[in-house]
Amino acid sequence: MKKFNLILNHKKTTISVLPIPSTESWISKLNALSINEKEYWDYKNTELLINTAIHALHSNNNNAAILNYMIKIFHKKKLSKNAKKYYVKKVLHLAVIYPYLIQLIDNYIFEEQELDSNIISRFSNIIYEEGFMSNNYESVCYALFFSIKYNFEIKSIDFEKIRNSNHAILNLLGYLYCCNSDMTDNKKQIKVFKNLAKELLENKEDFQENWVFVYEVLSIGHFNKENSDWKKLKDNKVSFLNAMLLGVKLKQSKNSV
Repeated sequence: MKKFNLILNHKKTTISVLPIPSTESWISKLNALSINEKEYWDYKNTELLINTAIHALHSNNNNAAILNYMIKIFHKKKLSKNAKKYYVKKVLHLAVIYPYLIQLIDNYIFEEQELDSNIISRFSNIIYEEGFMSNNYESVCYALFFSIKYNFEIKSIDFEKIRNSNHAILNLLGYLYCCNSDMTDNKKQIKVFKNLAKELLENKEDFQENWVFVYEVLSIGHFNKENSDWKKLKDNKVSFLNAMLLGVKLKQSKNSV
């Protein structure tokens, strides 16, 4: 500072400790707890790791990476019966509070822990209702996706609410939910969803915002010269659905012929 004739004002100057590096404390703590030479993790070790992650979450401004990291630590680890029960219960509860975890739930909890469909159904019905209460339509989408994949009903399903969401993927999953359902009242809703898709196709702006719903619901005959590119995709049997959802759609198409 002397070189540039700068003087330090000691009255107005404070010296702060440098922040902890980002490879930081919570990662080190979780990694340390994840080292376990036993074949099975017991209840005590599982509880300690989860509680440490939750404490770190509260100490780091609810950093989403912490719980994501915790779940991935448990990936492929063998848990004792009591540890598994506690782990599943805790993570599903956390996913209701922190919906960003829901995207991990299918692979890391439902499939990996081989959960009973009744547990999946209860969880999905909760996030369906919570999603609508908080206008978190992504949670509602996951609830419908799980119900289709694991073949159960959403008890408080409200198709009017789904259509009024103006959410393309939610509408598409609502339509596929009806295609997958054996209930007569739900089957009647298929036509209502198709009529909505036709209305959206007529308006260029509406179609641009809802193209995935409109494209997947309507057959090739509804696409004209103005939608020639989409018609070509239809003609080439292109779909934006995964194999499971596409199977539901094709099954309904065959049944309606």
